[in-house]
Amino acid sequence: MFDHSGARVLTASHGTARLWDSATGVELAMLRGHNGPVLSAVFDRFGARVLTASDDNTARLWDPATGAELAVLPHDDWVRCAVFDRSGARVLTASDDHTARLWAAATGVELAVLRGHEGSVGSAVFDRAGARVLTASSDKTARIWRVFRTVLG
Repeated sequence: MFDHSGARVLTASHGTARLWDSATGVELAMLRGHNGPVLSAVFDRFGARVLTASDDNTARLWDPATGAELAVLPHDDWVRCAVFDRSGARVLTASDDHTARLWAAATGVELAVLRGHEGSVGSAVFDRAGARVLTASSDKTARIWRVFRTVLG
């Protein structure tokens, strides 16, 4: 994935995500901390933070400038994907534990657990306004959830 400016590229692999200079291919940072494959890795809209999801039952927030881990977002099973809302204030994770979870991006505090699927939640996205979430599950359903826009913590 490219950052907002196209200057950096983010890749995911076993246990790490890496940041690269897109013009030179030089590695800028290694985000090390997961205990299993990193299944997804994304920048926030501004390129100020990185979010990774792994089969080690966690998503993690990172500072791409320093490579420092900022928060660990735990689930009870693999985390398939993780995304920021448009503002960068909230994070949404989707997991094999049959839930999607909403988190405060600044603190890593869990804000809500979206329960109702009977199978793994493979993907989750915010609508443009950040007022609703769409989840898709192996239970052959997709659900739309209303979520609050205020960030706590």
